[in-house]
Amino acid sequence: MHKFWHCMIQTDQGKNHVFMNVGGFLFTLIFAGVGYGLMLLPGLDRLGPLIVAILLAVGWRQIFGYPEAFRSGIVFSSTTVLRVAIVLYGFRLDISELIRRGPEMLLLDTVTVMIGVGIVWLLGKRVGMDSRFSLLLGAGTGICGAAAIAAVSPVLGNREEETAMGVGIIALLGTVFALLYTVLLPELSLTPEQFGIWTGLSLHEIAHVAAAASPAGEGALTLALMSKLGRVLLLVPFVFILVAIRNRRTKKGESNRLNHFPWFLVGFVLTSLAGSYLSIPLQWLQWLTYLGTFFLTAGMVGLGLNVQLRGLKGQTLIPMVTVGVSSIILSFVMLGFTVLVW
Repeated sequence: MHKFWHCMIQTDQGKNHVFMNVGGFLFTLIFAGVGYGLMLLPGLDRLGPLIVAILLAVGWRQIFGYPEAFRSGIVFSSTTVLRVAIVLYGFRLDISELIRRGPEMLLLDTVTVMIGVGIVWLLGKRVGMDSRFSLLLGAGTGICGAAAIAAVSPVLGNREEETAMGVGIIALLGTVFALLYTVLLPELSLTPEQFGIWTGLSLHEIAHVAAAASPAGEGALTLALMSKLGRVLLLVPFVFILVAIRNRRTKKGESNRLNHFPWFLVGFVLTSLAGSYLSIPLQWLQWLTYLGTFFLTAGMVGLGLNVQLRGLKGQTLIPMVTVGVSSIILSFVMLGFTVLVW
């Protein structure tokens, strides 16, 4: 009889564990879906689904608290699902087109990443920010916004609150800069091609690049996305450099190194190669990239639920100013490089 009840208890615990995992995952998917739905409202379409969903999650945490019953599923979304989203993100990258465009584009992309990451890190150091948080914000500024933050965070060991804050800051400032670029377009003496390349080199997210470059025409949009995707490609060596630096500093042996290795980036490279060189139907690629964005949004919901604003008062202003100043410097420097090279 004792064995019978013990078996029944274990069965109930197993069912409860499955409920928590599936329920938490569905919880983040629902928030992601609502985020996409709210983009249909005037004004919110400029923010993008990621920032809308993360704001919803942060608001839920402040009003209703953390949904403890679903914690394991929510953690699954903010870790595993987020990494799957990065892997699917690789389908966006057309490596063959980057190679065809020649070394000038990749050189400018490399300069952008070095300047974007370097300025944020240096300014962050001057104002007393944690170096790991500065690098996280630098990756979002210099490489590819939320995707870079999601990829770099587990390597640097940032807290989830820092990761969520970084995504919010980059998304918000990226939206402001995208709107500013569209306002400046008629005032700048740039060809559509130059404007597109400058946009791709200096804005944070792919969505920001597309929104800012599209008013300049189809040719400008194509070049903007091309230069932006070159920065996305550089996410892979950047993370590997961080892994090498961290492994060099640790003294805990080989097992620790393997834990720090970002295996999901191997998947990112493979999906990039598959999307570039395999004959995958265009409709499939569109669905895969959409699924990647949706999963990325769900993962951000998991991060947003960890943000407790009462504990963050006064902590967001300095990082936001740091990223804002760095973005202005990056914009001016890359404008100069664009005019010189193109």
